[in-house]
Amino acid sequence: MNETLRLHAEASRLAAAKPELLKRPEVVRSIEQEFVREIVNLISAAGTGDRLAANRRRSDTMLRFERALTNQRLSRHLPDLCASIGVPPRTLRSYCQAFIGRGPLEYMRLRRLNLARSALSQACCENITVAEIARMHGFSELGRFAHAYRALFGETPSATLQAKK
Repeated sequence: MNETLRLHAEASRLAAAKPELLKRPEVVRSIEQEFVREIVNLISAAGTGDRLAANRRRSDTMLRFERALTNQRLSRHLPDLCASIGVPPRTLRSYCQAFIGRGPLEYMRLRRLNLARSALSQACCENITVAEIARMHGFSELGRFAHAYRALFGETPSATLQAKK
């Protein structure tokens, strides 16, 4: 609970000190992601008896899911991912819907798009391309990546990259 209060206080300070930052979708999404992680942790600590055991099982599964997503060597295919964390795809879909309000594939895609945006906006060398960054984040079809990126962020990936340079 202390962590949730700390996150809320930081978000409030950011809103008061630099409200223009909250107009940027990637900042809002980052804050949302931190709150989702903390909610997962809070839910894992809530409940009693059988409910506590069920909540803990769900929370443990969601934590394993989140850890698996940070492991770049794991497959991005749902059956492989589910096998690595030890749950059937239907269970993971149910837990994701309950915890984060979207399915695991959509969450994984949004997460990769946000990571790609972060990499594009922080690109440090002049000769890195949008295609390289897209591939590093698991997007093999560059046209679909560009379309999804623009739909989510309101600008092309190359515009984000050019803004950095």
